[in-house]
Amino acid sequence: MDSNFLHWLRGLFNLETYKSREDEVVDSIRANVEFRGSNLWVLIFAIFIASIGLNVNSAAVIIGAMLISPLMGPIIGMGLGVGIYDFALIKKSAINLGVAAIISIATAALYFLLTPLKFAHSELLARTTPTTWDVLIAFFGGLAGIIATSTKEKGNVIPGVAIATALMPPLCTAGYGLATGQLPFFFGAAYLFLINSVFICYATVLIVRYLKFRKYSFVDEQVEKRMKRLVSIIIFITIVPSIYIAYNLVLKSIFENRVESFIDQEMLFESTAVAQKKISYENQKVELLLIGAEIDSSELMHIQRRLPYYDLGKVNLIIKQGRTKIENKSPELDLNLVQNILGDKEKQLQQKDSLIRKLNERIKQSEKEAYPTKAILKEIQAQGYPASFVGIGQLEDEDESGSNQEKICVAIIRLKKSIRNSDKERLESWLKVRTQSREIRVYYEIK
Repeated sequence: MDSNFLHWLRGLFNLETYKSREDEVVDSIRANVEFRGSNLWVLIFAIFIASIGLNVNSAAVIIGAMLISPLMGPIIGMGLGVGIYDFALIKKSAINLGVAAIISIATAALYFLLTPLKFAHSELLARTTPTTWDVLIAFFGGLAGIIATSTKEKGNVIPGVAIATALMPPLCTAGYGLATGQLPFFFGAAYLFLINSVFICYATVLIVRYLKFRKYSFVDEQVEKRMKRLVSIIIFITIVPSIYIAYNLVLKSIFENRVESFIDQEMLFESTAVAQKKISYENQKVELLLIGAEIDSSELMHIQRRLPYYDLGKVNLIIKQGRTKIENKSPELDLNLVQNILGDKEKQLQQKDSLIRKLNERIKQSEKEAYPTKAILKEIQAQGYPASFVGIGQLEDEDESGSNQEKICVAIIRLKKSIRNSDKERLESWLKVRTQSREIRVYYEIK
């Protein structure tokens, strides 16, 4: 029973069963290696389509360009050449791949030089920082591609491989980097194209040897060892930078998740919200812009002391309030959030205006003027404050139960223009001394 099951299982995964005739597979791959005539024009048109897709950030257009791209041919051809030791095929495939890459980059650069849209959207930026995941996509895509090519039932695998491995967008991004003078874009995209090419090629070598394709030419043991060593070196050189980039990407993702958790848990205020944030993993810095009611500095210090609880002890947290802006080339403000905060602010101003009107009425109703407001107004003006009216009176303050009534001094100052908070504090301290009050509340009107 066990032996029958294992036999069935081996048959289920046996590639030899559905393998096409070997000479047909080799001839088919050889035919798609060369870029001439129609193949070359199809490549150029596909590059233009992919460049437009990247330029307008349209994934559908980019996918369409990848479907008609003939770039897979020379890469699989190179893998076949290495697998069967056909050095002429390796050379031919490498030359044609190089020509295709140069023409593709030049075509994309020409497009991005002419287009008025120069902004790098997400689809373009995604091709500038290759990682280990791109290695895995290229490798498994290459395996699927060569298996489909070598079997009788090809189905729709080849178009799917062309989309998954995404050979064309990196070349377009490299062209964008050259056209706009942004070399990091060029090198990042070129490296991604190299990863895709090398690992599709390597996957082809593995399957060709697994299926035991006949060797094209006789090679002695030394040549075979040198070939294997060369392939290993190329694989190692290609994969190491991607592992480093992926490692940093994981650390960056963890850092950003911790920062988001900190903001969600600690930056909760009744009438203030985080309107903009700039998170820099490289500099270990977080800049936040708050809008709404101003938060007291002591409360902000308390929030900063909470950073170690989120494993963010070394982070430089910068909190800006009011109209201060965070420098960012592409700030993204939540419009709904801003509208909500402004709505709350408007309600607060309406409540304040209503209170000032009531205080004015009470002061006017006062039968006896307890304070020399005319003299105080002149003294305020003499200090340089732009005041045009001062009203001072006494009101009874009471606690929530309605008892413990105490008279407090209330002042309304009408200003011709707004003054700084520090000036308000000095003016209120002076008024407290001038009116000999234990407690004073000052309300301002701007007219």
